[in-house]
Amino acid sequence: MKQLSNRKKVSLTLILSAEDNDVLTEASNEVGLKKSEYLRAIIQGIGAGSRMAEQLEQGENGYIEVGGYGLNIPIDVMEGLLQGISEKLIEGIQITELKPKKNLRQKRMKTMAKAS
Repeated sequence: MKQLSNRKKVSLTLILSAEDNDVLTEASNEVGLKKSEYLRAIIQGIGAGSRMAEQLEQGENGYIEVGGYGLNIPIDVMEGLLQGISEKLIEGIQITELKPKKNLRQKRMKTMAKAS
């Protein structure tokens, strides 16, 4: 991750449900980061991914900087990596129809009588 020492810092308050906070806490603990560091890594990852996508659309090799080191990834390697990731996501997604736990009440509306 990039150091923020020479950058303008902004404080952000994020209001989460208890369930979302539990998910965030568990996910950040699994990788050994504070919640704020975990969210920062997600934001920086999305930014790097967007820059990488722009480079690939222009037909350039992917180039990102991490910790003062530059990584140059050839287009064919990146396309293969993205294809593998997308296949894993498709395999892991299960779509189900959610049905209400009880029958919902329906109300009919009467039309207004015509004025004579």
